[in-house]
Parts: sequence; structure tokens; C-alpha cells
Amino acid sequence: MAVNRKHSNALFLQLSTLLATVSVTAITFIFAIFLFSEESSGKGSAINVSGSLRMQSYVMALAVANSSTTDDVQRTTTVGNAIIEFERRLLSPSLVDAIPPLANDPIRRSYEKIKKNFYDNIRPLAEQVIISPKNKTLFLQSIPVFVEEVDIFVLELETLLEERVQTLKLGLTITMFLALLIGVVFLLYLYWVLFRPLHDLSNIASEVRSGNFSIRSDYSKKNEIGYLCESMNYMIQDLSRLYESLEEQVRIKTADLDERNKALNLLYTLRSTLSEKELNRELLHNTLWLIAQHFKTDDCSIILFRGMDNRALVAARALLNDEFQKFNPLKLIEKSEIKTQEVNTTVFEHMGASYSTCILPLRCNTKYLGCLLLTTKKSVIEPQELQLMKSTADLIASILNTSDKQEEDFRLALYEERSTIARELHDSIAQSLAYAKIQLTRLSHAVVDNKNITDCSPIIDELKTGITTAYQQLREVLTTFRLKPSSTDFRHSVRSITEDFHHRTSIKFEINNEIIGYEISINQQIHILQILSEALSNVAKHSHANFVRISFMVKSGSTIELTIEDNGIGFNFQEKDGHFGLGIMRDRAQALGGKIYFKNATPQGTILRLEFKANSS
Repeated sequence: MAVNRKHSNALFLQLSTLLATVSVTAITFIFAIFLFSEESSGKGSAINVSGSLRMQSYVMALAVANSSTTDDVQRTTTVGNAIIEFERRLLSPSLVDAIPPLANDPIRRSYEKIKKNFYDNIRPLAEQVIISPKNKTLFLQSIPVFVEEVDIFVLELETLLEERVQTLKLGLTITMFLALLIGVVFLLYLYWVLFRPLHDLSNIASEVRSGNFSIRSDYSKKNEIGYLCESMNYMIQDLSRLYESLEEQVRIKTADLDERNKALNLLYTLRSTLSEKELNRELLHNTLWLIAQHFKTDDCSIILFRGMDNRALVAARALLNDEFQKFNPLKLIEKSEIKTQEVNTTVFEHMGASYSTCILPLRCNTKYLGCLLLTTKKSVIEPQELQLMKSTADLIASILNTSDKQEEDFRLALYEERSTIARELHDSIAQSLAYAKIQLTRLSHAVVDNKNITDCSPIIDELKTGITTAYQQLREVLTTFRLKPSSTDFRHSVRSITEDFHHRTSIKFEINNEIIGYEISINQQIHILQILSEALSNVAKHSHANFVRISFMVKSGSTIELTIEDNGIGFNFQEKDGHFGLGIMRDRAQALGGKIYFKNATPQGTILRLEFKANSS
């Protein structure tokens, strides 16, 4: 953009000339007034000094009048000092400089008259008084005439000063009028050459701010304002082009933000969906549909590696293109290559069309679970979209790893429960059945020996008793090992067990649970619930209690204490033959990594206390 700057300083020169003229005129008037006021201020000082001459005359007269009552030294000092002070004031530079230099000037003549009278008459008479106080009468008679001459001199000085003050007022009035006139002219000039064009430029700026880029300035004078208006016109033209460009950029940024918002919504939806429900094939299939619709893929598959041979299996698949119905995604997998690459992109032909598959490994820490396959016709995947694909794969890997861990916890718990069931069956039902088998053998021998029914009756009764005992033990085992968490909420499972206990026994209970906010693993929950069930079973069998208190408390850190207390008759904690309930509870406490204590309460009742550290799932 080229702008003609010829005569661009014309306005500056005009304003400079006008300001220089105003400044010179103002300085001239101010300097003249300053000189006149300085001279007038000198006259004021002279009036003060001349007025003090009158006072000093009376001081001399007072000193002379009191001379007869003082000694020679004091009289000499008092009268001498008064004469010297009067002479100092008479010859004061401020007074002498204020007197006009012309010899015929009335003020000059009055001053010379006072001076001559002082040196020819007043001073000699005062000095005679110092020598002889008897001469004071002549001195005192001369003072009134001398004071009258001083008064005339002071009056003349005051008259001269008043005339000068009036002249100064007139000069200031003229100066103020000229200043006001110059100010009005200067403001009118500034309005027409500066403020009016600037006001037009302000209106143009307001129009541009409101979005009107068609407005232009028509100011054409060759000065600074003209240059500014011309620059403003060019700027508006550039702003018009820039505004159009910004609209396009805003549109692009808005689209980018929409994509980012969709990406966040996708990750949030996946996290919510996969975390709140039990992971299964249908849930994975629905998840892949969300992913496929977001990335607009033709085929979306999750491949998992399972078994000792690490074989690849299609865990779930979502097809948006029916042409991939008979396509096997496992053909694209090279497990040896997948494990050494973060992301692998494979290009292949299918039914005459070219497709790209983005293979994203599913890793959680160092554990490799499988891969996520996204097949699309896009030849190039944008970095932002690829990053979202990676985030999606990481999320799925995390959920799968958590699901595998939970499944492993359930499997371990199942193995432990099977072992416990086997011990229970061996220690109770198996022994009762063995006893029944022995009685059955005795009965068989009695029948073979042709014994009468009376001899066989005791054997039959014992056989019935053994079978009845085995049946009761079987029901107890079924009741105990039918226990499982009825809810993911541990507190709900505890209440379910205690309420079932109350319905079976009519024993009242109270629960105090203070472990809100602590997560307990599934494996630990099963052990705790089994210990609780076994303890309540012992209360029902042996305590003769009518009330049980169950408390869960946090002791320190993540250590949790379970206390079960009844108001029964107490309990013998020595293990009896054929009874292994206490041992099983100790084994479960050891599996929890904790300790269990039994004791009889005072005055009555039994207390069971279990301490362990919580391990979150």
C-alpha cells in the first residue's frame, strides 16, 4: 500500500505557527506585567520601611525622654542604638532604590528633606542628650515636625503604589481579554481543522466495529488528518478481507471443536457402558457399533489372544458394510509383528476395492491382550483421528484387563470354596454315611443269620439316626455354601445374610457398618460373608441367644475389624471331633491375610473378632 505523504506536515506547521504566535504574545504580556509587578513590589517594601521611620522616630523620642532616669552607660547605649537603627532604616537599599532618580520628583525632594533634617537637626540634638540629659527638651520639640515630614513622605509613596496597582489591574484585564479572544479563535480553528475530521473518523470506526466495511472517509486535504483518513480507508479494506478470512477460520475451528467434543463423548460413553455392566460378547458388540459409527469404518473387530498357544479369536465384530460378511479379519493378523509395533496399518484389496486396516494393540501395562481392527476406505488417517483410535484401544484394553482380573478372582474363590465344601462333606456327611454303611452291613449279617426282628430293631434305629443326621448335615452344608454375594454392594450382602438368619431363628440383630468408602475385593467379600454365616450358624446352634450385634469398623489405615457379639450362654472353643467350623473360620481368616479371635464375654455371651486389611478389586 503506497500513500502520498507530500505536505503531510501542513497541519503541524499551521498549529505550530499559531501556538508560537500565541506563546510569544503571552510571554511579552507576562514579562511586561512581571517587570511592572516587581517594581511595584519594591514600592511596597519602601512603604513598609518608610512607615517604620515614623515608629523609629518615636523610639528615639522615648529613649531621650527616659535619659534623665538612667546612668551614663545605659543612656549612651539606648539613645545611640535608636539613632543607629533610624539611620539604618533611612539608608535601607529597599527604600533608596524605590525613590525616583529625578531630582525634581516630589518623592525625591521629600526623602532628601527628611535626610537633611535628620543629619542637621535630629541626630545632633540626640547626641547632645547623651552628653547632657538637660538638652532633651529641644530634641522632643523637634520630633513632631520631623514625624510630620515622614508622614508626608509615606503618603506620597502610597499614592505612587496605588497608581501602579491600578495600571497593573488594567494590564491584567487587557491580558485576560486577549487570552479569552485567542482561546476562542484557537478552539474554532481546532474544531474545523482537527476535531471535526476526528469526529468523522470516530463515526467511521463505530460503523466498522458494527460490521459495516463499505464506509469510507471523503476527507481529502493534504495534511496529517488527510493521511490518517487515507490510511483508515486502506485499513477498512484490509479488515474486510481479513474478516472474511476469519469467518472461514472460525468455521474450521468450530468443526474441530465439534470433532473433539464427539471424541470426548465417545470415550465417556465407552467408559460408562463398559464399566457399569458385566462384560460379555453382546456388550462388546454394542461397543464396537459405537466405535464403527464414530470412525465411519466398514469393519470393526476385537481380536483377543487366548490359551497357552496364544491363539487369535474374534471376540466381537461390527459390520457397516455387508461386503465384509464373508471376510475373515484374522487373515490380517500377524501376531509376531503386532507385538512389536504400536500401530500397524495394512492395505488390502477386497471385492475390487482398496481398504486400509488400522491395527491397534490392546495393551495394559506390559500385558498384551489382543488388538482392535478398524477397516476403512480412507487412504490416510489424520493424526488427530489416529490419536483418538489409540485412546479408544487403551480404554478397551483397560476394561478387558479389569474383567480378566475379576474373572480370575472369582475362579480362585471358586477353587477355595470347592476345597472347603470337600472338607465339610468329608467331616460331616461322609462320616455319617460311613456310619450308616456300617449299620447296614450289620443289618445284612443279621438277615443272613436269620435273626428275628427284635434283634434287628436296634440296628434299624441306629441306621435311621445316622441317615437323619446325614440329612441334617447335608441341609446345613447346602445352606452354608449356597451363600454368594447377592449384590455388588457389600453392605447389601451383609444385610441379606443377617435378615435370612433372623427369619430362620427369630434372633434379633443390629448392624453397625462404618466402612463406607472402602472397596473390598470380591475374593475377600466371599471369605467375610462365609465367616459371618458360620458365626451366625454357631449362634443359632449353641448360644441360646436372642440378640446379635455385628460391627464393621476401620481401625487404622485400611485395617478393618469385624466384631460379632451375642448375649448367649458362651461357647467352648476347644475343637471337638467331627466339628471343624472354628478351624474353617481360622483358615478363611488366614486366606484374608488377617487374624480371628474368639472369647466369652462378661457377664455372658460370645465375641468373635476378625481383623484384616482391605484390598480393592
